[in-house]
Amino acid sequence: MSQLMVSVRSVEEMREALAGGADLIDIKEPNLGSLGAASSSVWEAIAQELNDHSTLLSIALGELTELDAVQECCPIPARVNYAKVALAGCQTMDDWQAQLQNVFRKFPNNTGQVAVHYADHHKAASPAFDQILQFATEQNCKALLIDTFDKQTGSLFEIVTKTQVQQWVNSAKIAGLKCVLAGSLGKSNVQDALSMQADVIAVRGAVCRGSRTEEIDRRLVQEFASLVHSQEPSLF
Repeated sequence: MSQLMVSVRSVEEMREALAGGADLIDIKEPNLGSLGAASSSVWEAIAQELNDHSTLLSIALGELTELDAVQECCPIPARVNYAKVALAGCQTMDDWQAQLQNVFRKFPNNTGQVAVHYADHHKAASPAFDQILQFATEQNCKALLIDTFDKQTGSLFEIVTKTQVQQWVNSAKIAGLKCVLAGSLGKSNVQDALSMQADVIAVRGAVCRGSRTEEIDRRLVQEFASLVHSQEPSLF
């Protein structure tokens, strides 16, 4: 069964997402890009709020090329289950693997590593899928996120074909990785994502009161969650 992850930027948004039926909470700052890092105070506040809650917590750390200050000043709370780093601008870097591995070493022991592939990797100047999958497998990452870098050019399924997305999902699963689908997904995309047996469907803009930089609305989360949770268990 697929689960719904909602990206939030505050404790208040986290409460709205949980009230609406989100299965997982992700923390990011949408004003800072596709996977912009929220402040350490936001991390701590949400982690504290979830201390006695079973909901899994994920955080976005931003792009590898912008990560130094974040890693030095903002240690990841131990409550965080997953953390991810994106690779925009790393396509021509010979040592991105070594740099990312060094970042992963600083994660708390219980925080799973999540690899990120931008479907529009040519626009993001990020590494191709095969390179990221190989790295994720070698580093024992827990999951692979397939997302979009440019949020102005449409959803994941408008940027690449459904066949291509399915191939990526299949490859990730064969490699033993959980697969998370994101990228400006709307209600019309849910059935496609479910049919691909994505482990997690991740949203923000679709459950905001307007653009992705506005506030989360629990009623919109409820509507989205009902679609995701309506899937019958797969027989395969």
